[in-house]
Amino acid sequence: HRDVQFGSNAVEFLLHTETPFRDVSPDFLALLCLRADPAGIARTRVADIAAVVRTLSAATQDVLHEPLYAFETDRPVQFADGRGITQPQPILGKRDGQPFVEYVGDLIGITSPAREALTELTVALSQSTIDVALTAGDLLLLDNIRAAHGRNAIEPRYDGTDRWLQRCLITTRLLPPAAARRQAL
Repeated sequence: HRDVQFGSNAVEFLLHTETPFRDVSPDFLALLCLRADPAGIARTRVADIAAVVRTLSAATQDVLHEPLYAFETDRPVQFADGRGITQPQPILGKRDGQPFVEYVGDLIGITSPAREALTELTVALSQSTIDVALTAGDLLLLDNIRAAHGRNAIEPRYDGTDRWLQRCLITTRLLPPAAARRQAL
């Protein structure tokens, strides 16, 4: 996995929201640093994707609401421009009446307007990231509806001394509504 988009890779881990386009993607993500990067190079990149989206034109936001974004895959559900892709999804939407953003840096737009909107979003995101150096014991809690995260490129040693983050995904959407929970008590 050294040269692919994966948590133990060496290449830049592209900005993304955690587990997007799933039936239940998390509301929050907790990253606990169990071991810091011994070289002191690894940085967790964070961007307020919700704030970035608000800076985009209404026309761009409209396109991002359309199901025009997918991953290239070797198990396609359809084809676009001769490439096998996953089921296209919108980047912007509503969940339980609340706006959300689901984004991954290696998404592809399946139409020309979708590619243009995706490029605009990606450039704006890259210009708004902050880098956070995590040390052992640090806990980074991210609102997965508002924040995208990633990591800069590093040179892992694969010798048991590399940075080690423990990930915890948090959601309340699997719980019954609040009224039903109170009645159960």
